[in-house]
Amino acid sequence: MKHLQNLLWPLAVLLALVVLGTAGWKARELLHPHATVTATVPSCDLQIGPCAARLADGRGVILTMSPRPVVALKPVHVRVRVAGVRASRVVIDFTGVNMEMGFNRFVLKPDGAAYAGQAILPVCTRSRMQWRAEVLVQSTEGVLAFPFRFATVRP
Repeated sequence: MKHLQNLLWPLAVLLALVVLGTAGWKARELLHPHATVTATVPSCDLQIGPCAARLADGRGVILTMSPRPVVALKPVHVRVRVAGVRASRVVIDFTGVNMEMGFNRFVLKPDGAAYAGQAILPVCTRSRMQWRAEVLVQSTEGVLAFPFRFATVRP
């Protein structure tokens, strides 16, 4: 009986480590999905108007953010039109290019022929901040990534 009790604690710890490791792996996939295909960054300014990004086979997205100019700490309406892809989920992930700005991902909801939602960019200590807005489209083929770049200027 004593021998069995001596084995229970190490087995319980091992089981807890396996459960925590599995949960961590699954959370990693949710927070940082691996893109199956990534489009090239278009030369377009989201602060001026909508921008389109396409893959070589023609699949793509058109991203619109308003009101313009987009500024930190003010709500921005995000709208994504998806072409040639049957999307099951669309999110937009904002990443600071010249400074780490934390996790800024927003799930967009179906809105007619597009996906839409609200986002708020965090404030930056710099007067000009470079951003990467990556639209992640989940489809039966995997995750398609469409990156865009733009800059915000603190008033």
